[in-house]
Amino acid sequence: GDTLPDEGHPLWACCAFAMWTLLKLAPKPPRLVALRMALPAVAQSSAPPRARWLAGELLLALQIRTPGQLGGGSGGGGAGGAGVFEGIDAVVEMTCQESVALEVALREQLEASRHGLRAQLEENQQVIASQRELVHGRSSPPDLTQQPWHRSLDDVLLRLCAVRKTLAGSLGAAGSRSENALTAVRDVLQMDLGGSDAEAAEYRELSVKLDGMREVEASYLGKKGDLTACQEALKAHDKTVEDINRSMELADKAVQEARYKISDLESQISSKQRDAQSKRTMASSDMSAVKSQIAAELETIRQKQGKLRERATKLQNGEPLEEGGTPMDATAAQEEMGRLKAESARFRARGTELQTEQSRLTSNDPAALEQDARACEDAVQRLSQEREGLRAGLQDLEAQHAEARYAWQASMTELQAARHEQQRAERECSGLKAQLDSSWSSWHPLWSRRLQSWRDRVRRLGEAQHGGQQLSKAVGTGWDGLRSERDLRREVISEVQALQMQLAELTQELTGMDDRVLDGLEG
Repeated sequence: GDTLPDEGHPLWACCAFAMWTLLKLAPKPPRLVALRMALPAVAQSSAPPRARWLAGELLLALQIRTPGQLGGGSGGGGAGGAGVFEGIDAVVEMTCQESVALEVALREQLEASRHGLRAQLEENQQVIASQRELVHGRSSPPDLTQQPWHRSLDDVLLRLCAVRKTLAGSLGAAGSRSENALTAVRDVLQMDLGGSDAEAAEYRELSVKLDGMREVEASYLGKKGDLTACQEALKAHDKTVEDINRSMELADKAVQEARYKISDLESQISSKQRDAQSKRTMASSDMSAVKSQIAAELETIRQKQGKLRERATKLQNGEPLEEGGTPMDATAAQEEMGRLKAESARFRARGTELQTEQSRLTSNDPAALEQDARACEDAVQRLSQEREGLRAGLQDLEAQHAEARYAWQASMTELQAARHEQQRAERECSGLKAQLDSSWSSWHPLWSRRLQSWRDRVRRLGEAQHGGQQLSKAVGTGWDGLRSERDLRREVISEVQALQMQLAELTQELTGMDDRVLDGLEG
């Protein structure tokens, strides 16, 4: 839940034992991150006093291990804060809460312990005085130990004397421990808990610096969040630019392919027109010049096909197409190979046409030549219509390409703006981080001195409590000695009573003897 149990809840006994165990084990701070967040609330809650004081001592132990340099960030990523601040973002805010809880809990512990130690010391001193009176009456050995007839009581009486001597030694030890405990308690009672003007001024300076660091840390964490948002926005813009650039490349490829097809159609139209003109010329003139032209064009086609095969071989072997150039990547090589195959197919088709034409020229039939010329003209008309259709489609493709380029330019502008915003956020974060580190470096020595002061107070309180415990133990030992002396006295009384009975019987026996004959003789 969001609330802590009340003071009488049995859960607090387990919590107090757990915190005492942690104080003895002294684990590394990163292992206590989850518990550390709750300690200030426990130290200032309605928990039992012992649980609140243990929470304060645990906070003191954690704060003493705080490094002097904040390091690589509030998240504990630097050399100074690495490990100690691992898993903690708002280090200054956490330190502020812990310092307030630490001061409240330890001050309450010292004040309460003062009264308890004073009452315990007074009670033990009264008990020691009572024991001293009891021991004084039992310090001298019994008179019977001076007579030779008490041998039956010798063992018991010797033990009684030994116990009484021990009582005197215990009383002396108790007195010595009482003096030591009194000295320690007086030291605790006279301990300064920060009421001097100098310490109050130092604490105010600590508080002012800590409040300043809290504001800087809040700004730093806010800018850190802005930087994360800028980085996410930059990644989104990068992806958008990549997508738009890919679309623009596809549009450019479509435009180039359309232009290539139009150029190819124009080449075919020009070739068909030349063929038609050539056939009509052949039908009405000498064919030797046309045959030479066809033979020359066939030779040209063979040479071009040879060059295409050389380029294809280089592409297959991964070699650069031009001397001194760089090899194409796999995608570009595949596209170039497709273009080479298409151009080779066009050359083969043209070569087939020329060979057919060359075979027809050998017959030199004017009617067949006229028929071929009409077929070429029909092909020119059909190819022209196809070319016009491609030109109309090319305009749409160029418009799409222009639109894609405009979108790419706009996305690049947004990308540059996002990159500048990220750089600005990084600069602001770096500046705030440097300011936070500087403030921490100047604040931490003052805080360390105050923590050491509290640590010394807790140590002296522990010594006083230990002295009180030793005194209580010595008092208990005195009572045990008095009980042993009482038991031995009772044992002596029992032995004396038994001896008295024996003496009475002996007296009766001696009295009962008949002394009349002796009396008569004496008379």
